[in-house]
Amino acid sequence: MSGRIKGFPPIIFEDSEVLLLGTLPGDKSLQQNFYYADSKNYFWKFFSKYTRHPKPHNMNEASKILKETKVALWDMYDSGIRQNKQGKKTSNDSDIRQAIWNDIPALLADYPNIKRVGIMGKDAYKEFQKSYPFINAVCLPSTSGANGAQWGNPIEKSIGWKVFKDFIEQTSN
Repeated sequence: MSGRIKGFPPIIFEDSEVLLLGTLPGDKSLQQNFYYADSKNYFWKFFSKYTRHPKPHNMNEASKILKETKVALWDMYDSGIRQNKQGKKTSNDSDIRQAIWNDIPALLADYPNIKRVGIMGKDAYKEFQKSYPFINAVCLPSTSGANGAQWGNPIEKSIGWKVFKDFIEQTSN
């Protein structure tokens, strides 16, 4: 296998309180150098609705919204190969191979204001728990376009919306 994908640096600020972790950028995100750039992904649709900001079109716009909401964004993996068993390049999380983890414990040590960690997707959450069982994290719905049924229309009436909104808005004890 070849074609190792390198992920993006985190979008994080000193006052960030929530860390949302995906897996590894897909093709469209890599092409546009922008987290969740695929129009089929629901992440920015949700976040726009949640923050009442227009959907961001680049990392700079996204960073402003994330800073305002005290949400940090990163991926579990620093890099990996994303190919199906036939060797075809995909954007599916299930096709990630030879992944190298980001140092999430170090990030959390550097940003002590992070109170909650959310892992986007059941399979990603299971992998995260295997590697970092000592980090208290919550499984959040995947925002992948493949999981679009959970997001529904209008988005604010969906199951995914409620789970994300409740997670981000909960107060720290």
